[in-house]
Amino acid sequence: MQTVRRWYTYVICAISLQAVAWALIGLAWQFIDTYNVLTTAFLIAVIIVGLPIFIAHWLWAARLARSDPDERESSIRWFYLFAMLAAFLTPVLMTVFALLRDWLAVAFNRAPAVFDRDTQHSLVMLVVLGLFWLYHARMARRDTHAMPLEEANGAIRRLYLFGFSAGGLLATVWGVDALLRLLLGAIGTTPFAGRLLLSAEIARLAVGIPLWLISWQSAQRLYAGDNADERDSALRKLYLYAVIGASVSVAVTNATMILACLFRNALGLPSIGDLREPLSWIAVWAVAWAYHAVILRGDMRLGIGPRQAAVRRLYRYLIAGIALAAFLAGIIGDIATIIRMLAGEAFGAATKETIAWFSAALISGLCVWVYPWRLAQADALPAGLSGADERRSTIRKLYLYLYIFAATISVLGGAIYIVFRLLSIALGDRFSGNLLADLGVALAFIAVAVVVWLYHGAALRGDGRLLNAEKAGRQADMRVAVVDAGRGAFGQAVLAALHREFPSLALVPIGLTPEAAQAMGGDGIQAVEHLTGANLIVGPWQIAVAGAAGGAVTAAIAGAVSASAAHKLLVPVRADNWDWVGGESGNDQTLAHETARAVKQVLEGEDVKGRGASPWFMLIGGGIGICLLLQLVSALLSVVSAGMFR
Repeated sequence: MQTVRRWYTYVICAISLQAVAWALIGLAWQFIDTYNVLTTAFLIAVIIVGLPIFIAHWLWAARLARSDPDERESSIRWFYLFAMLAAFLTPVLMTVFALLRDWLAVAFNRAPAVFDRDTQHSLVMLVVLGLFWLYHARMARRDTHAMPLEEANGAIRRLYLFGFSAGGLLATVWGVDALLRLLLGAIGTTPFAGRLLLSAEIARLAVGIPLWLISWQSAQRLYAGDNADERDSALRKLYLYAVIGASVSVAVTNATMILACLFRNALGLPSIGDLREPLSWIAVWAVAWAYHAVILRGDMRLGIGPRQAAVRRLYRYLIAGIALAAFLAGIIGDIATIIRMLAGEAFGAATKETIAWFSAALISGLCVWVYPWRLAQADALPAGLSGADERRSTIRKLYLYLYIFAATISVLGGAIYIVFRLLSIALGDRFSGNLLADLGVALAFIAVAVVVWLYHGAALRGDGRLLNAEKAGRQADMRVAVVDAGRGAFGQAVLAALHREFPSLALVPIGLTPEAAQAMGGDGIQAVEHLTGANLIVGPWQIAVAGAAGGAVTAAIAGAVSASAAHKLLVPVRADNWDWVGGESGNDQTLAHETARAVKQVLEGEDVKGRGASPWFMLIGGGIGICLLLQLVSALLSVVSAGMFR
């Protein structure tokens, strides 16, 4: 109920305040522009209606926040505050950029300054939106000082800071690159064009550099503070890896263009474009990469949590996947071109162009793929918990299975083409092309796909062998005590689920009541001895509470459970006058299934966790990664198919 009320209150506040803010701006513009009765009447109506609505709802929300700490800590309130800060700051920054650009253009062209209508419009926007931004910034600062931040609220603030930090960094890099190209003479061929570009890029830097420095330094101060959530933040690592990944992608793309131009020149083709442009992009993004790589390395010295490790893993496999797709496109393209040349195709301009670009993609893709893949393999091969985490990761399995899938589809497509071509000729088709060349390209395509399939399949099977060996070793040494203090249905269901899942696991049934002992086949006479010798204890939560379950759990049994060094899995079974906060009891079969799943996690060395939703950044990042890889694989298949059917 409170959640619905909060959403209602803050959504109404956001809509009404935005309407009032822009109506005030429009009304001020009416005094600058030609007066219009209908427009003025409408804007005044928006202010007269919208302002009381905002004030009433905002005062209501403020009163609740003062009287109830939960209201002030509400993630909905924090989302409102930072969403409004972003909504006001974004047009302010765009307006400042436009003003600076126009003023600098006037100054560089030695024209007299004119306080024209556009300038007056911009100043009105800056005043109105700036005041509203300052008010909400004050509210956010006051709430921050009032009480510690919840994890979700800290994530909202980090999203705000990293979002504007990324925007400032992008503007800075863009501006520096444009100025560098201007200095190199790559663009701006006329004095007027050069001055126009210079004014725009200096304005971009004047906005981008302060925006990046303020946002990034704020995030750095929070990280260096005493808040553990900031240091454990996955969003920070996602931001750093995104910047590094973007830097690598830009550098590799431009390096590929440079290599292609060099190959074209070596093959006697005329030059295209200007190498100074990709060189400037590489230089600027290399600096961005180096700085953020140093920051990331410093963060890693403090250790990383599971979510941060997942972000790092996502970055590595995404870069490796994209680079490998580029390498495979290059090698298949080069092989197809060579086969066609051997079959008699002329070594003309089109062939040289193909060789130049495919060779550039091959070299760039291979150089980029090797490093992240070697790091991923280095994490996956060692025995122990860290290696097992890497081998079990969903991102790694997605990467391997995507390439196995792509290789399988490629073999299927190539084989279908070969059979189709041979059958069409056998049925009387008069094929006008070079049959041997086409079949050779298809066979080469299949051969490369088979190599990819074998390599990634071997990596997948190696992961499975290591995981099975480790699990078998833990299972052989594991003695599991299954305890039931009720009528035995729960214990019987758990024993059946564990026996079905792990046939060789040593199970010790312990029924603390006559009914449980009869159902499970094991009584509680030697319960203390069995509990002391167990490596894993599974039972209802009552076994840790002396006198629980109607006295079936004695003080000796509860003490043995507490004193045991075994891993303990306590199940939230139902009991009168007992409820689990943040958890939910189920029926015996459901609890047995979840218990077997938890035992499996223990045997595999994982942290025990329920079937929670995947982290949002994993869902978003994994979806983006899968789409990118599928697009690259589709492009690869299209290129090769076009060459085969040429």
